[in-house]
Amino acid sequence: VQLAHNNAEDMPKLLDSGFTIYDFPSFPHRGMLMDTGRRYLSVETIIKNLQLMFWTKMNVLHWHISDDVSFSLDLEGYEKLQYKNPTPL
Repeated sequence: VQLAHNNAEDMPKLLDSGFTIYDFPSFPHRGMLMDTGRRYLSVETIIKNLQLMFWTKMNVLHWHISDDVSFSLDLEGYEKLQYKNPTPL
């Protein structure tokens, strides 16, 4: 099966090419580092990076969100994550 140009509904057409393609990665860990802790990236850029990861079959995202020792995260149901230092030193 081969992808061809888009049709009227903006869905790709599939053509039977008569070939079988076995596509698998050479390495189990295929990843990217996004460092928004030291360099600002817009939401649009982050989404584009995630889409590029999908299209290039990457499976690991290491996201450096903060350059601080800890940061609070306000999530409903996980109130203890809001504390400045959640673990004793």
